[in-house]
Amino acid sequence: MRYLFYNLKNKIYYYRRLFFVFCDLLLIFFSISLSLWVTNGNFNQIYLSREFISLYPILMINSLVVYFISSQYKGITRYIGSKELYSIFIRNLIVVFLSYLFVFYQDLFLPGIRFWLIFIFSLTSSTAFLRFSLRDLI
Repeated sequence: MRYLFYNLKNKIYYYRRLFFVFCDLLLIFFSISLSLWVTNGNFNQIYLSREFISLYPILMINSLVVYFISSQYKGITRYIGSKELYSIFIRNLIVVFLSYLFVFYQDLFLPGIRFWLIFIFSLTSSTAFLRFSLRDLI
């Protein structure tokens, strides 16, 4: 019985982590799209241009690596507080800094500062909103 309970608890933790990774990937995708749309104005050009397409995998991979290294997925959702908002913001600053360096040194398309500011704001606010909403539901 104890083994069954322990096994069930580990599976729930695994599925919860997988759910948050999937949600973060969606939020990163929509934050990139929103940032490109606000800075460029023409939504159809965003997906057709080769330079914009290279930003999606770079930012998604960098974000997930930073999130896993900084243990964003180890926290328990019901105990989330304002301290977590600050740590999400710092993680996203690190993501932007690393992505900016990567794009700069690879001579890829480098968006302006407006893109990066909108990206940080939209990703931080959407991630925090998701975490706080799930906390309230739990």
